[in-house]
Amino acid sequence: MSRPAAALGCALLALGLGCNGRSKETGSGPYVQRVTSTSAIVGAVTPDAVTLRLRVTAAAGGASSLTEDPTPVQVHGLQASGLEPARDYTYTLEGSDGVTLGSGSFHTAPEGATGSCVFLVTGDSGGTDTDEGELLDAGLEARDALYGTTDDQNRQADVVAAMLQRKADLVLHTGDLVYPTGAREDYAEAFFRPFGPLIANVPLYPTLGNHDLKTDGGAPYLETFFLPENGPGHDGRTYSFDWGPVHFVALDVVSSAYGSESEQVQWLERDVAAAGRPWNVVFFHVPPFSAYRGAADVLQGDLVEVLEELGVDLVLSGHDHHYARFFPRKATTFVVTGGGGKNLYRVKDAENLVYAESVFHFLEVHADATSLVLRALDLSGATFDELTIRKPR
Repeated sequence: MSRPAAALGCALLALGLGCNGRSKETGSGPYVQRVTSTSAIVGAVTPDAVTLRLRVTAAAGGASSLTEDPTPVQVHGLQASGLEPARDYTYTLEGSDGVTLGSGSFHTAPEGATGSCVFLVTGDSGGTDTDEGELLDAGLEARDALYGTTDDQNRQADVVAAMLQRKADLVLHTGDLVYPTGAREDYAEAFFRPFGPLIANVPLYPTLGNHDLKTDGGAPYLETFFLPENGPGHDGRTYSFDWGPVHFVALDVVSSAYGSESEQVQWLERDVAAAGRPWNVVFFHVPPFSAYRGAADVLQGDLVEVLEELGVDLVLSGHDHHYARFFPRKATTFVVTGGGGKNLYRVKDAENLVYAESVFHFLEVHADATSLVLRALDLSGATFDELTIRKPR
């Protein structure tokens, strides 16, 4: 599971420098990835190519296991296998000398479609400094077009602090993890530093955003995260996984084709049809319905109809830096959650809009066999919008 040091591309990283020669923090603490009912991966990024060891222990005095990198690498993905479903585990990440470099915990998924699932959602989380390029991407001529001030940026640490007050099985990210360009040298400061306390204990499942693509076509993103590789490209751009009653699907709408005849959508149709879970949740970056940019006609024409016909229950997107919920189309509810910290966009009136607010926020979603409850929470943890979807038993 480990990635070769050469994959990081910039030799200066090993010296703690960015690719432009600026002094940069590098590396990360441990982060949990790809948890199933019987396995989990713990990732880490180190400034130099080294070997690490992962020690995983079951709670309440259970057995422990040890996994080690076979060769020195900078991007580590150490997998623990043979775990038990729905059980708590602790772990430590050690150097080859046995010194502990980080620790955390995780909870394995239940077996099959049993139990419940609680997941958090955020998107468009932030960067390393203020970025005028974001104005151009948003089609804005002046910062006055944004809701907020020039100082009201990169609040991802505040969003994460609020998320840490909630107990969850996993976290979804709707894209644009690292502004402005998804650069390798910006991951430590823009993403790992603020998200570290959360993802050391809760598995993260992201989807590609347009800013994540701006460096080497998204290579830093794909090299950093250890995502399911069951999608059509087997590369983590498009993937699916299950957690209890929920089937999750991450789509790539920023670098892969998504027309009705595309390989990605044909795979989606097969994947959802075979899922066999009470709930289907699909997430991708650019929203088909918007309370800022207007409707995305291409997405609506090529993707929305497929999602509706498949009976997808909830579609989550980012890209617009606010919260917006739209009236269901057939049985499919569309929600935009892009208030993860970068900055905020104004809310505009839009067709079929139920509620929208320009606020830094995240989602908390509870799902069991018969109900799915979505709450939108602000930085204080207060709920400002709520939706319950029910299914017959």
